Formats: sequence, C-alpha cells, structure tokens
Amino acid sequence: MAGILKLFKSSEQRTDNNGVGREAMFENALTHLKNANKKLYDKNRLRTDCIAVMQAFPFLIPTTETLGQGTVLKLEGKVYMFYKTAQYVVPVKVLVDSEYPRTWPKCQIRITEDLEIPPHHHRVDVSGDVYLTCLTKESWNHKKSSVLGMMNELCNTFNADPFVRQRQQPVVPMAVPPAHQPSNRPPPFAPVPPEAEAHPSAPVEDAPSAPALAEPKDVSPSMDQLEQTFTCSISSEVMTDPVFTADGHTYEREYIERWLINHNTSPITGAVLPNKNLVPNWQLRSQIGDFNEMRARTAARV
Repeated sequence: MAGILKLFKSSEQRTDNNGVGREAMFENALTHLKNANKKLYDKNRLRTDCIAVMQAFPFLIPTTETLGQGTVLKLEGKVYMFYKTAQYVVPVKVLVDSEYPRTWPKCQIRITEDLEIPPHHHRVDVSGDVYLTCLTKESWNHKKSSVLGMMNELCNTFNADPFVRQRQQPVVPMAVPPAHQPSNRPPPFAPVPPEAEAHPSAPVEDAPSAPALAEPKDVSPSMDQLEQTFTCSISSEVMTDPVFTADGHTYEREYIERWLINHNTSPITGAVLPNKNLVPNWQLRSQIGDFNEMRARTAARV
C-alpha cells in the first residue's frame, strides 16, 4: 500500500557479531545511557518506544554514541523502503537522547561510497540530515509523538520522493592516443549511460528505469519466512488484527486480550507489563495485507 513501509521482519531475533540478542543489547545501551547522563526523563517510555521501532525494523542495532552534547542512544542499520514497485536498502541512524520524549529524536541517512543524496531534496540535505515535519517544535508532542511515528513518516517521504540514489560516477573524457602511437586498447572509462543519472522520480522516456539500491537477492525472505514473521506467538496463526503490548511485542488482538484477563505479564518474556494497554500495529497490518495478496497471486499462477 502506498505510503506504508513494506518491511518484512525476520521471526528470528537479530544479533550482533558476538551473538548477543538485540533486546539484551538494548538493555545494555539503556544502562550506559543512564549512567552517562545520571538520569532519564522517562525510562519506561524510552524503552517501550525503542523496542517498538526495533520490532518494526529488525535490522536496526541499538548502541550508544557520545556527541558534543553528551551520550545518546543510537539505533543504526538497514531500513527497507519502497518506491513504486522497487525495494530499496537505505542505511539509517536514529539518535535518541536522555530527555526523550520531551525532546524529539534525530535521524540521519548514512552516506556510503555507493550512495548519495540528490541535491535540493526537501526533507534530506546532502550530508544526510533528515528534516521531517514531525521533528519540529510546532509538531512534536511528547505525549503522542514517537520514534516509530518518525520512522513511518520517513518511509512515507521516501515513497513519495526518494531521497537516495546510486552515486553517479563522473564522465572522464576519453584520452586519444597520438597519431604516431596507434593503440587498440579500450578507453580507461566508459561514459555513464543516461538512465544511470536519472532520478527515480523522473524516469527517462524509452529507457528502462532501475532502482538505485535494489535489495540484494540473498536477503529476500521466502514465503515461509514471511508467514512465520506474521504469525502470532500465542495462536500460531497469521494475524489479522495485530496490536502492540506495552513492552513493544505484537500479538493477535483476540488472543492477547484473553491472555491479559488472567495475566499481567508478557507471554514471550514473562516480565511484568507496565500496563495492559493495546495499540494497533497499523504498519504490520498493512504488511500482512500485502503478504496475503502476494500469496493469492502466487497460488493463482500455480
């Protein structure tokens, strides 16, 4: 669906190179953040919101980073975004300080040797700093705004006007050998094809358009992996009405409501929940809808 990030998260918990789970990494980072800043404005809200983002974006790894204003929590990694029918891999860094949610997070697009930001983009500057509508004093509401909301707006922005493209290589004039020294060697550089310079939002007529950063083949999830991703851990069935609990995990509404009648703990971790509030996971619901449509098309072709 347009404007919604189509990210298929793995059912397996992501780990760092040492095999440490992301939840354990987050708790370590949270402890470091608290020790470095003496106190946190709202520790429970910070934990809940960041876990929700990590659940929706499974390649973001939590650590901390020390900047001029102090130590901040950092979520960094790949985010999968869509433009039209093409999928893109965008390296993103999110910074959240100890005053969150009184202060809004910061977001950056990481520049790589293969990636560049188109000049004069209305939401991302050439250095990768992100300027979204929600990240302003007028729009940020510390009671309602969240890191997840910021990430959704970032993906919606990309869906409307992509802010990354493959870095364009300069065209180097072909050296012409002197007449008295004929050479059959090919030129050292080939001109860049016109379509390579085209912005994704402005396709070249009569020329095939190619995504700037197409997803690598080896990370494409299979249908079985997607089904596991969208399966409720209580019912063992694909969800139709997914909701967040206070600790950031997602379940089918009917089954988690039954669980909470007699429990005040998480079905996954066993930890006591801060409250029994349930929040619709609209992003995952959209992804499940797309998955069901894709599965139906695949079945029709067989």
